[in-house]
Amino acid sequence: MSHSRFFPVLSALALVLSMLACNIGSSAPAASSGGSPGSSGSGACNNPLYPVVVGATWSYTLTGPIASSFTRTVTGLTADGFNDQDVFANGVSRTGNWNCNNGALIALNPDSSGGGDSSVQSSHATANFHTTAMEGVTLPATVNVGDSWSQNFTLEGAVTINGQDIPAKDVVAFSCTAGAIESVTVPAGTFNAVHMDCTSDITITITRNGVETPSDVNTSSTMWYAAGVGMVKSSNLINGANANTLELTAYNIP
Repeated sequence: MSHSRFFPVLSALALVLSMLACNIGSSAPAASSGGSPGSSGSGACNNPLYPVVVGATWSYTLTGPIASSFTRTVTGLTADGFNDQDVFANGVSRTGNWNCNNGALIALNPDSSGGGDSSVQSSHATANFHTTAMEGVTLPATVNVGDSWSQNFTLEGAVTINGQDIPAKDVVAFSCTAGAIESVTVPAGTFNAVHMDCTSDITITITRNGVETPSDVNTSSTMWYAAGVGMVKSSNLINGANANTLELTAYNIP
């Protein structure tokens, strides 16, 4: 799971998934072109720090114990949100959906059928999860210095490896506090971006032969979001030891 993302939850989830699948696949995604700050979307998805525009792309590099790259794309709008996709250089892909509420963006949201779906695919494995519990917000409609927010959710589903289904459950809790606007330079350019300090606690439980095996992943992250652009950088520490950095290399917002 990167945690990347971006939004703190998807970023953390993306980094874990990337680590789990780091030796699977080798094809690279197409890189997006550079761009200029775009609109922040429209209607319920109008968020100044994350442009929700169909076809918008952001390309990132991940450095650290697991080096990789991926491209995120807004693939479509729904009645009350939007869909997105991440494609990693190692062949792993992640799809997910979001809910929008007066500019607030909520990742992996419950929908009208009772849950939101997300999936991750590689050449040897597929993970499909359904949201069974959700509260909080991923990115508020407005973010000011000192603001804090949080999100908690539970995902349940299965990981399929070489045809074998392995039941899995993820319990995720994250929280963020906003700092000042800072100048940040990354390969895509120099941006005035909002500083955010976030923590994520993830418990992943898999069941094999009737035996549950839990694993805990804890991250602390510093992220920078630029108005009209999105997340431009994220520095993360996983389980207090494994450091990684995500940087925006290119973006294209139609």
